[in-house]
Amino acid sequence: MTNVILVEDHSIIRQGIKMLLKSETEILVIAEAGNGEELKDVLAHIQPPDVIIMDISMPVMNGIEACRYVRQHYPETRILALTMHEKETDIKEILSAGATGYISKAADSKQLAQAIKLVAAGNSYICPEISQKLPDTKAGNIQENNN
Repeated sequence: MTNVILVEDHSIIRQGIKMLLKSETEILVIAEAGNGEELKDVLAHIQPPDVIIMDISMPVMNGIEACRYVRQHYPETRILALTMHEKETDIKEILSAGATGYISKAADSKQLAQAIKLVAAGNSYICPEISQKLPDTKAGNIQENNN
């Protein structure tokens, strides 16, 4: 079972993702947060998850800052950025902050589930729509993470 925390500032999007993932028998959403500060509070009270699905643009503490916090305090937890941002600078910034995957909110539920499973297994994942924006990757490239 892959335990997941959803970090997204829009409640309706969090609820939608949670509903999509309910059909995945190998993925369990164990907690939610609306921003990075809420995530810190959640992590202080539960066992760290396998994967955190993290939005980039959030109030109080954005996804990049939260990603750095998680990498520093919970290095075994993997981070999958799920965002509508597709600018190369945003992509590179969240990946350099420690995210091990990046997927667009335009992805379908099967692609999201696949990304979660791959990231949880220690691989990195960049969806094809995003990898086209990065000169160093190929469309659909899924790489092993050597961390």
